[in-house]
Amino acid sequence: MSRFNKLFMLLALFSLVLAACREAPEPTAEPEPEPTEEQTTTEETVEEPEEAPEETTEEVGAIKIGFMGPLTGGAAFIGQEQLGFVQAVAEIYAEEYGLTIEVVEGDTEINPDTGKIVAEQFAADEEIIGVVGPAGSQVCEAVQPTFADAGLAHLTPSCTSTGLTQPGTATFFRPIPTDADQSKTIV
Repeated sequence: MSRFNKLFMLLALFSLVLAACREAPEPTAEPEPEPTEEQTTTEETVEEPEEAPEETTEEVGAIKIGFMGPLTGGAAFIGQEQLGFVQAVAEIYAEEYGLTIEVVEGDTEINPDTGKIVAEQFAADEEIIGVVGPAGSQVCEAVQPTFADAGLAHLTPSCTSTGLTQPGTATFFRPIPTDADQSKTIV
């Protein structure tokens, strides 16, 4: 399976986690079934309780993703928080679905040059199927050619520059509005 196809697995993974975070609907009471002729007889039947199915957490596989963000320096609070979310998703999927997600961390220091180095390391690792990050539009812009050449998708939680999603950026994804979209809302 190509890296780009594995991207869809990664995006589906995070979409499912986001969907799972919403509030569950309140259960509604099921109406009691009306008795049939057979049930109206005075004979009582005792049903044995069904055994609950055994819960098992089988390991369904393993994937390896990269995380790149500012883990040190003045913007480390951003990267540490984003890394925490990625690790939480990995734990949820391990517990709920038996999917092991190995997260490889890369510190960009929110510096485009450092980001390029991390991107090259991730692109060279054939086991990494996708990347969460980086933070900072300048870093995203710097790493896009590396990821595009490698066919390695990256999903950023915080790069908002409008130019990042222009034609030719097929491996870049973001679940947040662009600067242009945000400015329309403010004005």
